[in-house]
Amino acid sequence: MDLAPAASELAAVWKSVRAFLENIEGVKRITFSERAGASASAISSWEHANHPAKLPEDLSAFLQLSDGMQLTWALDYMGEEMPLGCMHLNDIRKMQRVNIIEADIGPMPSERITGAPRSGNAAQVSRERLPILAFDLDSQVMDGQLCLFFRPPNYAEPQVWFRDLSRKWHFVAHSFTDYFRLMIMHVGLARWQYAFTDVGLDPATKHWLRLFAPNRLALDADHHRLLHN
Repeated sequence: MDLAPAASELAAVWKSVRAFLENIEGVKRITFSERAGASASAISSWEHANHPAKLPEDLSAFLQLSDGMQLTWALDYMGEEMPLGCMHLNDIRKMQRVNIIEADIGPMPSERITGAPRSGNAAQVSRERLPILAFDLDSQVMDGQLCLFFRPPNYAEPQVWFRDLSRKWHFVAHSFTDYFRLMIMHVGLARWQYAFTDVGLDPATKHWLRLFAPNRLALDADHHRLLHN
């Protein structure tokens, strides 16, 4: 796989994120920890150890460019430096299997909106026999846990789910790429994943989003109303 175009695109993304943050009054100490890419053998070893889970193409390509990532930034708040944003993804060694209780998994958004019950077809019966495989995607996420979910029977097209402090799992994104975009749009603010839970965003997170990502806050509010009205 030719990673040069993807590497150029990733570099452009970080340049854009940095430029956006640097233009915000009071933002300081933007730190991006560059990492070497994971080797093809490391990815192959992970997939062998965690069979039948196979890394999706977008995540595999990302890890080959940068084995995990971390970008942090702080705010000069009333004369003191306040760490505020952290965009973090685990390296492949830390993408460990997470044991889950399937009864704690919430419905998909489409099931909430339509009110359709989960069907008892052959695929559903198969899911009852085979476990969902979950792997830790961000060990630094605050007040919860973020995982890549591989669903039976074929374990293809993994999704990103978030477990809140009540230990309930909530759907966040259909793919790694979709999650990556959401993380950037929320500028890595702590607890932004709660926008996709029953509880919703806490007042402090809403306050910072109103300042740094007002358009995203409006979309999060619309999403929450759609699912809970």
